[in-house]
Amino acid sequence: MYLSLLPLAQTMETEERSLAATILYRSLLTSILERGYTKAYSYGAQYLKKLDTLAASISDWGNFETHDLFKDRIYEAHKQKRSFWPKYEGES
Repeated sequence: MYLSLLPLAQTMETEERSLAATILYRSLLTSILERGYTKAYSYGAQYLKKLDTLAASISDWGNFETHDLFKDRIYEAHKQKRSFWPKYEGES
């Protein structure tokens, strides 16, 4: 669903619908990490950085996890993916 979700996420971001964009980027990131698709880890790292930025503009998370909770959960579930985290941290 990448071909549908990414343009939709970008549109939501452009229209300053940060929560909607966040949910879509989370879906893309989760898919990459759950599949262990290492060729896409650089994109996943970009999505997580984008999520970091979008989180600052969201004051009401409604029924969704806050960014910090989401990020903690992703880290716990995927901390062994040693080729992903350096990309997120800017080391490669």
